[in-house]
Amino acid sequence: MSSNSSAPHSGDLLVIERRMQIKDLIATAGRVSSRELASLFCVSEDTIRRDLRALNRAGAAFKVYGGAVRTREAEMPPLSAPPTAAGILVGAAIRLIGPNQSIYLDESAEAAAVAGALSPALNLTITTNSSCVLGMLNAQTREVIFLGGLYDFKRSATFGSAAISLARNLHFDVLVLGDCLVDIDCGLVSTNFHMAELKSVVAERSNAITLLTTGAVLGSAPFMVAPVNKIKNIISTHAPDERVLGALADQGGRWETV
Repeated sequence: MSSNSSAPHSGDLLVIERRMQIKDLIATAGRVSSRELASLFCVSEDTIRRDLRALNRAGAAFKVYGGAVRTREAEMPPLSAPPTAAGILVGAAIRLIGPNQSIYLDESAEAAAVAGALSPALNLTITTNSSCVLGMLNAQTREVIFLGGLYDFKRSATFGSAAISLARNLHFDVLVLGDCLVDIDCGLVSTNFHMAELKSVVAERSNAITLLTTGAVLGSAPFMVAPVNKIKNIISTHAPDERVLGALADQGGRWETV
């Protein structure tokens, strides 16, 4: 089957969303710095400079040394892109989130994408250990709880005893996560000890888990996150694995391929 060369890469929607948010920040603040934006959106300064050049070309900002300033004509032409698999994945996850719920979003790219698509009208309480998730959330989100602790710059997230201690005092309707595998014998597993340590506590405090993945689902890893019976939804861009599907069905879970 031939691919459509004009279709955007899976990250294109996130690029568009980030540039729209940067445009809004410039319109509100009047001036932004590349360094601050890179920290806020958890990307490199080179990435931000490309964003600012694109906004400059669109007439939405005037690029200056170290950042950008507001222009008189700050209205940006609409940015649009056809749906991608990643965008559809996020849409499927959003449909499972009900109003007034308490949601935990982990440090995965999938969870950050969900954060950027959540409507304030859902009246949610969002808890996370990820600064990228924080940067994607709408400023009108009802309540946001950030788990402090030891900060991992590589993953732009906190881990360790402080984050775990706070998580133990909270309750979540749904834990939305990525970066995990399903082991038929063990359950949800992770290749990283610190990630699994925190996720396992959050999973214990959650009514249900939604796993989002654009990669393989079935696999083995040394660190346990949660038993299979905690997984209520797996949303994947891949066809269901029969072994995982059977284990889910036995526990009342479901698999959705997008």
